[in-house]
Amino acid sequence: MTLFLLVHVALLSALAGAALGAGALVTRRLPLATRAEAIAVQAAAGLAVLATLACGLGLLGVLDRPHVSLVGLACLLPLLFGLRGPGVPCPPRTGSWRWPPFVASCLAFLPLFVLALYPPLAFDETLYHLPTTRTFAETGSLPFLPSLRAPVFPQLDEVLRVPLLLAGGDTATHLVPLLATFVTALLVFVWAGDGLAPGAGRTAAALLLSSPIVVALATTGYVEAVLAMLVTAALYSFSRWDEGRETPWLLATALFAAAAADVKYFGLFWLGLLGLAVLARSRREERLRHAVLFGGAALAALAPWYGRIVYYTGNPLFPYVPSLFGASDWTPAPVEDIGLRQRLVDVVRIPWDTLLARDRVNAAPPFSPWFAVSIPFVLLHATRNRRTAVLAAAGI
Repeated sequence: MTLFLLVHVALLSALAGAALGAGALVTRRLPLATRAEAIAVQAAAGLAVLATLACGLGLLGVLDRPHVSLVGLACLLPLLFGLRGPGVPCPPRTGSWRWPPFVASCLAFLPLFVLALYPPLAFDETLYHLPTTRTFAETGSLPFLPSLRAPVFPQLDEVLRVPLLLAGGDTATHLVPLLATFVTALLVFVWAGDGLAPGAGRTAAALLLSSPIVVALATTGYVEAVLAMLVTAALYSFSRWDEGRETPWLLATALFAAAAADVKYFGLFWLGLLGLAVLARSRREERLRHAVLFGGAALAALAPWYGRIVYYTGNPLFPYVPSLFGASDWTPAPVEDIGLRQRLVDVVRIPWDTLLARDRVNAAPPFSPWFAVSIPFVLLHATRNRRTAVLAAAGI
């Protein structure tokens, strides 16, 4: 048991180190102002980079232990040699880094780490997420899997788990959503603590991590934890770009949003929303330039994942939109239209359903009641702040 724990601690440390190292290289031009911000943004970017590198190895047919180990060691070099590690000296900002809160946060995170060591048993995890990762690891490539419910999808998360599966087995794959949840909490801590009331960052992070649904997704083999991290990073990057119009933050917004779409088709919604937000917030003379930069960065991040889907199926949204790309054996059955009235009722019911009516949300773990309590305050703030209003409307 002790050896089992030590192995998983080592794997989590290695994953975090490789993510920070890879992120340190790709965020060199970002004006990261504090250690907390640097670690959060670099780790989020690094996880996306690691998945993309693993995707490249898989497309080449060499997604195996020797090549994965070589890439992992290469990603550690920026930290070992001090090449743009966390906390590059920058002008101070609100919510500066301090070690005691970080240590306390790590100790508070221990229960999640223990839960993540429980064997994979979640429904979708055992149905197709884990079998997909296992097949990628066994073949060293990214084949079309006709025997699974999802033979090909945006699979950034599943590919990212391959090195953990090769090194530590099935349970080790839970370390990916665990680390992603920690990074999301750190992003929320930095964002909420930037210019708001004292303690707002800690409160926001605590509210996030106290939600049962967050705990469940952080400790099982679902993809939503990585999706949430990348969407949060994209929204945070957009907020930073909107403050100072710095081009590196614009590119980061596009890359994070596109990476979210590489995890799940739902990420395309946030990519489109942020693209429209960039156009809306750009001055007329800069609109074309910003559109080209945002679109080019997004397409570059989408290309390897959606190019693979098109190669196998001819449909970039496989198996959806059969009217445009043609039907297949995996085309979902038509869903009965419930009408606008019922849709509006369902929107109003969301707080109740996510807290108490679990049968209406596939018996998923509930959200924290604090989310329901906060809704009136969010709506009130939305009447005074355009940015909050846009985010609230997007969430609905």
